[in-house]
Amino acid sequence: MIAPRTVSLVIALILTAQADLFAHQQPPIAPGESDRAGLAARLVPGILYAGASFGDKNPKFSGKIGPSIGGQFWAPMTSSLAFVLEGVWQPTETEVECPQEFPDDAFSAFYLLGGLEVAVKNAYVRPSVGLVFRSWSGADAPGDEAGFALGFAVGSERPLGGRFHISPELEVRLSAEYGLRTYVFAFQVPVGWRTAGQQ
Repeated sequence: MIAPRTVSLVIALILTAQADLFAHQQPPIAPGESDRAGLAARLVPGILYAGASFGDKNPKFSGKIGPSIGGQFWAPMTSSLAFVLEGVWQPTETEVECPQEFPDDAFSAFYLLGGLEVAVKNAYVRPSVGLVFRSWSGADAPGDEAGFALGFAVGSERPLGGRFHISPELEVRLSAEYGLRTYVFAFQVPVGWRTAGQQ
């Protein structure tokens, strides 16, 4: 059986080689457009509204505004397509109002999503899928758990000078299981550094 570490190393080498090849095949960049060749790492601060509902017949809704912090790994595939791996932590707890027979609980969340970013000039959209990890608190809290999650982002990448860029974006993250539905509406501002693109 192949070790996960070996698989990760092979994937990283393939992405790096592909990005280097891609960087040497790009047409000239128009003024004001971002050089999207080369691997990129982004720090992702943001502000969000996180909500939840519990129950199937008479669901109760609750929500809260709070900060988020995360990171993105960005790898080009073609001139308009890239793979993005994103991790976002929501430290502010989202309260869940439960029916009277259950005590109210709250959770903080970490999202790990992977998706394809499709760009037209500086604008892009990014559908993604992945997992949400919840850490619960409360009298009868279930502890830590994970669930399936979907995401969709719309943004625009702008060069900052040198190899740095900024990508303000709006992102929606959704999950649902066992009567619990969660939703996040986020405004986040990824600030990134990209390896050498065109030569």
